[in-house]
Amino acid sequence: MGAQETTLDRFKLGDELGAGGMGRVLRAVDTTNGAVVAVKLVHGSDASAGVADNPSGSGVWQDNDAGQELRQRFLREVKTAAALHHPNICRVVGWGASKRELFMAMELIEGPSAQKLHRRHRLPLALSVELVRQLCEGLDHAHHHGVIHRDIKPANIMVADSGVVKLVDFGIARAVGDETLTQTGALLGTPAYMSPEQVTGGVVDRKTDLFAAGATLLTLASGRMRFAGMEPTSILLKVSREPAPTLFEAAPQASPALARVVARATSLDPARRFSTGAEMAAALRQTPEWQTLGSADAAVAEIAAFLKAPDEVRDRLNQRLRASHVRRATAAEARGAHDAALLARRAASLCVDDDTIMREPADTEAIVELRRALEQTPTAPGLLKRLADLYRAHDHPRLAAAFLLRYLQERPSDSHAATQLAVLADGEAPPGPAFQRALSTREIVDGIATGGGAAQAVVATRHRERGAASSTRGPTDGAMAAPAAVVLMGGGGEGARLPRTVYVVGAMVVAGLSLAFFSRFVDRTVDHVQQEVSDNQASIGRFEENNAERRHQTSLQTARGLLERGHSSAVVTEVTTLLAQRPPTTVVLEAVLLRAAAREALGDATSARLDLELFLRESGVDDPRRAAAKSKLDELYARLAPPPTLGAPQALPVAGGPR
Repeated sequence: MGAQETTLDRFKLGDELGAGGMGRVLRAVDTTNGAVVAVKLVHGSDASAGVADNPSGSGVWQDNDAGQELRQRFLREVKTAAALHHPNICRVVGWGASKRELFMAMELIEGPSAQKLHRRHRLPLALSVELVRQLCEGLDHAHHHGVIHRDIKPANIMVADSGVVKLVDFGIARAVGDETLTQTGALLGTPAYMSPEQVTGGVVDRKTDLFAAGATLLTLASGRMRFAGMEPTSILLKVSREPAPTLFEAAPQASPALARVVARATSLDPARRFSTGAEMAAALRQTPEWQTLGSADAAVAEIAAFLKAPDEVRDRLNQRLRASHVRRATAAEARGAHDAALLARRAASLCVDDDTIMREPADTEAIVELRRALEQTPTAPGLLKRLADLYRAHDHPRLAAAFLLRYLQERPSDSHAATQLAVLADGEAPPGPAFQRALSTREIVDGIATGGGAAQAVVATRHRERGAASSTRGPTDGAMAAPAAVVLMGGGGEGARLPRTVYVVGAMVVAGLSLAFFSRFVDRTVDHVQQEVSDNQASIGRFEENNAERRHQTSLQTARGLLERGHSSAVVTEVTTLLAQRPPTTVVLEAVLLRAAAREALGDATSARLDLELFLRESGVDDPRRAAAKSKLDELYARLAPPPTLGAPQALPVAGGPR
């Protein structure tokens, strides 16, 4: 393209603000009212889409079908986008096509994109949630007006200085088309946020945008883009078959509630995702991360403050989130839910220190083999559940929760696994519906033979047994409704004789329901066996854990006795062996103090200093042993400090000169 025109329609062009896969953005002035706007020039109008360069270097539209089709599609889609009026959508103020380019004029947003913001400063988790919450509010408005964005990613999310999120480039992705986007390089960097159906050419709808919103939150929360550094073609292949990592894996400082939101939004199956942007925004507002912000207005104010003082706001919000995790841990401990408490305390530690004393055990040989097999079939429910059970048995609650969540994405109806995840991550099982048993086959047969009277009596009896106030209502499931249907077909009543056809139909219904009940029986049997296996694995793991705890305590007592008897070398050996087994935190901290005392007795002040530093770094601020450890550490610092350098001594002059 030749030299840039100074005006487009009513817009006087100025400096370039940025460039991307689909075009360049320039500052401009609307000559009708003097407003400063941003004008985007679309690459799709270049030679690849119906515009050719003439010998003078200036581009002109070719009068062919490709050029005219692109022009019409672009103007139609951008005009539709201009009808959107929402605080979280960048307003389109003008559009058109000159001889050389397609363009659209938008409100100028003073502020960085979410992509630049998270690259410059690690976003606090609470603000990452707030950015995506506002994004979902804007998407919900657009979707209700029939507009799908199709290219949600951090680069298309602008953050105004006021703290309000603005979604840009509505209409362009659909207007220019996938083929042109690929030709112009717009897909570079974007595939990581594309949904599986978008990659495979399936139906693209509002759930496609919500998948990308979940992938965006995954990037902002974890601090890194999925599939970073991979070739775009390889990414496209993986997106269609590999589920996104859970936040239990990608961002352990996140709450289980937020992990569930991201997992649902990024499900490979569109039917299991959020239905609307409003639904996803409401789920984000229920997470502990967002609730630390207080309200929507306070959240917007925190974003504005973060743009001015990122370090100060990050520290403040991380401390709030840490306090929230500590409260969850305390509540879980009070209920005896040790795994949930461990997860919450680990998250609290990562919020501030980005490190934790709660070391996790290494993978066993069986786990390594299963994970290798999972690379070939990443959505295999059996492998996912088996890995969850093994991690649970080996006292690894974080990855047990991660694989349970991934398993539930494939088997959402498995109530036992859902209960396991709730107990593991939240410390308590979710409230479930009252147990309701379907009618037996014999009861259905009796219902057919009696015109439905027996079945209705059974239904009424069960309602009374449950104390249901709605006992007069009819049955709601297929098993209970079948006899009543027979009554209607045959006229019902005492002594009524049913036609032969009704008996045949009834027999077919009974056969079908029997098959359904048999299938249900098999499923329940499999679930029961699976539950028994996982519970046995957990019991074995608890037994091993208790034995390990006893061994650790015995080793700790041995180390105390050796230190009292002055066998310092033996203490160092005993404690070093103990720490290599990754014991619980309380044992670790006491053992570290014993080894520090033994090393000091052996004259190894440097190693003793390292042990004391480890204790102070990992112990709680309310640990009564911290004061003595700090005093001893100060003493070692003073002992290890080199003496001041005074220079070489000067020779004193001797009367009479040298002898």
